[in-house]
Amino acid sequence: IRDAVLRADEEGGTIAYTGSVADAASKADERVDMAFRALRNFEFSVLELGADGNLTGSMMITLELVGTSPDVLGGAPFAFNIGVDSELSKLIRSSQSVTGTDWLAEARNGSLTGDEEAAAGDKPSDP
Repeated sequence: IRDAVLRADEEGGTIAYTGSVADAASKADERVDMAFRALRNFEFSVLELGADGNLTGSMMITLELVGTSPDVLGGAPFAFNIGVDSELSKLIRSSQSVTGTDWLAEARNGSLTGDEEAAAGDKPSDP
């Protein structure tokens, strides 16, 4: 896949992201909490998903999301730019087996070492 882009039309729209991962991550940091609160009711003007790489090897996946949440900071604008560079097949397999979010806390606190640290985004491990 070379420079593939999926883009929402100019009208934008609304998304609502909720779940246990958002709840757990929100406890880690005040700014993370604010971001996830905004994503619960997010009116976007830009939504763009990109992919570049080999389906059986390294793949760069990007997300650009720009908009506002009427529930956070009085509707102030938010811009999310997220990139994941990973072996897509491993990422998909590992996401199917993740049952908890403890590995996120380990990665954030720097307690992963060696191979675990290199694979933190690719292959979360159950504690």
